[in-house]
Amino acid sequence: MFEALLALYDATKSKEVWAEITAELAEMEKLYDYNLGYLPEGYDENWKSTGGTNFNVGHLFEWASLFSRAVELGADPKFVALGGRSIDLALKISYNKPDGGVWMNASVNGDIARKYMIWWTECETLKATARYAILHGRSDLWPYFDQTLAFVKKNFLDTEYGGWFEGVIWLAARGFRRSGVHQRRGGWAGMGFLPPDHDVHRSIASRQSITAEE
Repeated sequence: MFEALLALYDATKSKEVWAEITAELAEMEKLYDYNLGYLPEGYDENWKSTGGTNFNVGHLFEWASLFSRAVELGADPKFVALGGRSIDLALKISYNKPDGGVWMNASVNGDIARKYMIWWTECETLKATARYAILHGRSDLWPYFDQTLAFVKKNFLDTEYGGWFEGVIWLAARGFRRSGVHQRRGGWAGMGFLPPDHDVHRSIASRQSITAEE
């Protein structure tokens, strides 16, 4: 919903819409976890976080981009710092060294229960790292952007039939066999296919990547 409000304000410059955005940002500022550096997404009836310590990592990058976009439209610049902390947390717990790419889920301690990467998390990683490097002086994020983009090109794009794999999985053991595994590249295998139409994650990530390369 917050992303839709930002788009609506950008299109209309409505004072009423901006008032709602400002009100929601004020609540997000209160609910932000300043200890870990992220915005929890689940709460109980008393507005206490129920998020636990396991993260859907793509959301950490996504909130960073939304905070940045809000500031770009006129919100208080302090939200850039909050978004930056969210990126730092995501990279700390889920960035795959040395190959690049970001795991779909990770614990606060960096434990990865399932060695699986999904397409939209990589898109949000590219979008957020490029946005903060270009607009907010975070040049330290360029290596993450460059390596993740190279990883996506190598492992997520189906060079035989075109399109994207839905995800890639690390095949730790030889002789791995599983229905739906389409391609092996080193230790990585593509799983599932995405429909050919462009969704919002891939479209925005592609645009941000083009901007970065310019």
